[in-house]
Amino acid sequence: MVDVLDLCHDGAVPDHAFPTEPDEVEATWLQSVLEDSWPGLELDGIQAEPVGVGLMGRSYRFHLQTNGAGPPSVVAKFPSADRSTRELGASAYIREIGFYRDLGAGLGAIVPACHHAAISPTGETFVLVLEDINPAQAGDQISGCSLADARRSLGALATLHASTWGADAIGTFPWMSDRLTSAADLIRLAIDAFAERFAGLVSQEALEVFGAFGSRAEAWLEIDSATGAAVHGDFRLDNLLFRPSGEAVVVDWQTVSFANPGRDLAYFLGNSLTIDDRRATEIDLVTDYVDALYEAGVAGYDLTQAQTDMRLGCFQGPLVTSLGAFTASRTERGEAMFATMAERCATQIADLEALKLLDG
Repeated sequence: MVDVLDLCHDGAVPDHAFPTEPDEVEATWLQSVLEDSWPGLELDGIQAEPVGVGLMGRSYRFHLQTNGAGPPSVVAKFPSADRSTRELGASAYIREIGFYRDLGAGLGAIVPACHHAAISPTGETFVLVLEDINPAQAGDQISGCSLADARRSLGALATLHASTWGADAIGTFPWMSDRLTSAADLIRLAIDAFAERFAGLVSQEALEVFGAFGSRAEAWLEIDSATGAAVHGDFRLDNLLFRPSGEAVVVDWQTVSFANPGRDLAYFLGNSLTIDDRRATEIDLVTDYVDALYEAGVAGYDLTQAQTDMRLGCFQGPLVTSLGAFTASRTERGEAMFATMAERCATQIADLEALKLLDG
């Protein structure tokens, strides 16, 4: 058990320690953090099983033996078992805890309900207890998604962006400062490491696009979009769950920040659809996104502005792909996923001729 860090903007934090490993979770502790949501809940026993394919953390489904109150299961999320990943991921963990404490509840069904969120003073250990989105179909980053699932995903994205459209989110939520994308040197370091590691797995053309972006990173960071909102930062299929009714639920909020919403839009289209599907449907899907924003209360934002923001935002692809490969634990699927993402987002940048934006 470790103590918690007070990073919530209103100072409301749990007053008890939390388990740092799945096998440390006891029924008495889990009952104590669930009883606010389910008064009268009594847990007679719990059983855990791993779920998901997280590269920065570990998620477990806890089956609950109850007195009839409460859900049949919840999901608890913990940091990576790898020490170096925990150290590199501390700021990302702080972001996710901050998101669930301060923003998640206001986004409705697109986000799992959060029953508990706590993190250590260093940010290297944390625990989240979340609604179990079950049954649901997880997205598959490597395979790509259907047009129908793309539309559902962009509907959820519009809900997120509309919730803070044009707000001064950084002043309200200091944990949302854009630390992951503020250093051009870090971007170049990650891209150089990516090129060395993925030589032979990724085409030379894609690696050249990544390198060209790295050499222009300062220019990208200095270009301000006319639009700002809370962005997920890693909005792609592996972070989406589709309910049987069709709604998309968004998870893994470790890269949330306040930035150009075109980053999320371009990143999803450039990474979660196959290259051919993106080319065939991109304009229609961007139009759907703009329409969904309007329905969510955002006025005066049209297709032209969305395409401009997306063209600038498409560099989120090499940014997150290279940083993700740099920080995440290595797995066979992870290596294949990062290689696939690199090919797709590099092709998107070339199709949009986006590097011209960074040449002054």
